[in-house]
Amino acid sequence: MKSWIRTLCAGLCVGAFILMGIGHASDTTTRAQIEQLKKMIEQQSQTINQLKNRLNQLESQQKNVEVEVSNQKKTLSSATKIPEWVSKIKLHGDFRYRYEYIKLQGKDSVNRNRIRARIGLTAKVNNTNDFHIRLASGSQDPTSTNQTLTGSFSSKHIWLDRAYVDWHPVFANSRGNRGHLFLGKMKNPFLMVKSSSLIWDDDLNPEGGAVTFQASLGNINPFINVGGFWVRSRWKNTDSGVIGGQVGVKPVLGKFKVTAGAGYFGYIHTKGQPAFFTIGKYGFGNTLDADGNYIYDYKLVEAFAQVGTKFRKIPVAVYGDYVYNTDPGDDGWLIGFKVGKCKKKHSWEFNYNYRRVEPDATVGAFCDSDFIGGGTDGKGHKFSAGFQLAKNWKLAATYFLNDRRLHHSKDFDRLQVDMKFRY
Repeated sequence: MKSWIRTLCAGLCVGAFILMGIGHASDTTTRAQIEQLKKMIEQQSQTINQLKNRLNQLESQQKNVEVEVSNQKKTLSSATKIPEWVSKIKLHGDFRYRYEYIKLQGKDSVNRNRIRARIGLTAKVNNTNDFHIRLASGSQDPTSTNQTLTGSFSSKHIWLDRAYVDWHPVFANSRGNRGHLFLGKMKNPFLMVKSSSLIWDDDLNPEGGAVTFQASLGNINPFINVGGFWVRSRWKNTDSGVIGGQVGVKPVLGKFKVTAGAGYFGYIHTKGQPAFFTIGKYGFGNTLDADGNYIYDYKLVEAFAQVGTKFRKIPVAVYGDYVYNTDPGDDGWLIGFKVGKCKKKHSWEFNYNYRRVEPDATVGAFCDSDFIGGGTDGKGHKFSAGFQLAKNWKLAATYFLNDRRLHHSKDFDRLQVDMKFRY
């Protein structure tokens, strides 16, 4: 019994020792693992901190790059930015190639090719001031910018065709009113019904000052155009010029747009003075003495009217112009009509007028330069037609069937075929 007890006690002691050994071994292993985990965590923490620092460095570098790129963009933008004044400038112009046939009774016919080139610039200085300048081909002829193709390919002349300022103050341009002050060599400020050219040629650009104003009064729309222009400056004698004006109304009567008015143009110091412009001894129909001086003064009274409407969406207009020179009592008149208008692609127009102008009804050097070869003292028909080939291209033809000189007249025929490009 005692031996069994001893054996059992011995077994229990051995088991206890074994268990104690096992527990001690397990505890030692756990601490070692914990220590190893701590080291791994510390290493990972160091790696994470290193990555954070590197990331912060990269973000800082990226911001610096972004700032540098932004600065370079601003510098480049500032260097390449178009100045504000450039955006206020507009270029415009046109080119025309013309074939022309002329036949005057008793003389050989003329066949020639001519060009007209014009380029203009309009600068909008501010809301109330504009500046205009235009260069054009041509010669000293005040009513033509054509240049004949001849001279063995020689270079052609370029002239200052227009140069003027346009002041349109706010007080004169409100509530539908339109008011302008022009100074310089300007577009003709006087109204010409459908470019009739009875008194003024289309290409004439007078020099001096002018005021135009049109009021908006319901359907009446009265207007006034006044101007004073220098024609010839002389050192020893009095300068020659012209002072004139027009008054009228532009009422809208249902489907009809009407323009009607009257004008007066008084030339200063013309009688006894050399003709303003001549070709040889030809004074463009006006009566001159043996020395090429004007015999009469030119005090011109004008009346004009135009009525326009639409027929099946096609513009239609009839017009007339009359001028009377109070000194010799000569007069001139013109009547005509126009159908259609060249604007959109494949649009068309036709214009016809008939006129009769006595020798001193107006200053021949400044009126239509194509009718009867230019000037006064003649009568006849003008037919013109146009077709819009494309947005900027127009084909046109004009035929003059005239009598040059009212007494002892000679037949005058003129054909013009034009290809026009506008931009």
